[in-house]
Amino acid sequence: MIQGSDLFDGVGGDLDSGPICSYTDRFCITRTIGGEYIALYAVDTYPPARDQTCPLYWDPEDSFDIGSRVVTGLFRSRCNGDRWDITGERLFGPAPRDMDQFPLTVDGERFTVDTRRLLCGAPAEREMSTTCALAPAVD
Repeated sequence: MIQGSDLFDGVGGDLDSGPICSYTDRFCITRTIGGEYIALYAVDTYPPARDQTCPLYWDPEDSFDIGSRVVTGLFRSRCNGDRWDITGERLFGPAPRDMDQFPLTVDGERFTVDTRRLLCGAPAEREMSTTCALAPAVD
């Protein structure tokens, strides 16, 4: 994988077993149920945790009962236990929205993640509106 100052270029891997994560660059590449590739920002969306740049991690063994079904394989907050599914949809916790995303382009097996722009996740049902701070610079 090649690291640029603002763009991440990498060759894809096996996304059938879960997301491909670059925790030093704070993102994970995964697929939606429809097969679309997305780059999720691996930092908690809950404001106090976000202020601390609280990382999210992928736990393929974790599960959560959402009533109609049990979801296995979740992103978890290291700070407060928030949980998101593999597509970044918020399932549990005080986080006000789904996981934020970076723009992603796919060319065959090559992914390019634009870490210069952050796309805000959809707000949780209980929130009327939410703001999305810019992604902090990656050291």
